[in-house]
Amino acid sequence: MHVFGVPTDEREELAQLQAASNERRPPWWHRYREVVTFSYEQIIAFEDAAESVSEFQLGLLPGLVQTEDYARAVTGVGFASLGPDQVEGLVEVRMVRQRKRLLETENPIRCHYLISQAALEFRVGGEDVYRRQLQHLLDLCDHPSLTMQVIPYDRGEEAC
Repeated sequence: MHVFGVPTDEREELAQLQAASNERRPPWWHRYREVVTFSYEQIIAFEDAAESVSEFQLGLLPGLVQTEDYARAVTGVGFASLGPDQVEGLVEVRMVRQRKRLLETENPIRCHYLISQAALEFRVGGEDVYRRQLQHLLDLCDHPSLTMQVIPYDRGEEAC
């Protein structure tokens, strides 16, 4: 900085900026780049930066409230062309998202989910997975940043 004539009062600020740039780390999902597509990476980045999320689900439960077994079942069917390692990688990403954005953070994302009754009744993954998923939803009922509303069948088009 002396060679380029940087004033003394600016040197400390520039040194701090340089030190901060050295400390930058790739985002947590970077380690999953082999299984995360570019579009999914963008979704994760937007979610990571968001303060709140609103989601409507007709047939499945939102990713941030899924159990690991439920996530494995829907990922295995939804991405049938993937190998077991890739499915496991995507399930792990979903579980990390859930911990980092909702369950194990001081500043959880505010979630407002509107789901159909069908999403609660589909027995994804079999009876045991279904029961554990429902129990997980019951356990989340008191979470301060989570609101989940269910549209009953008898509401029909009025609910939309």
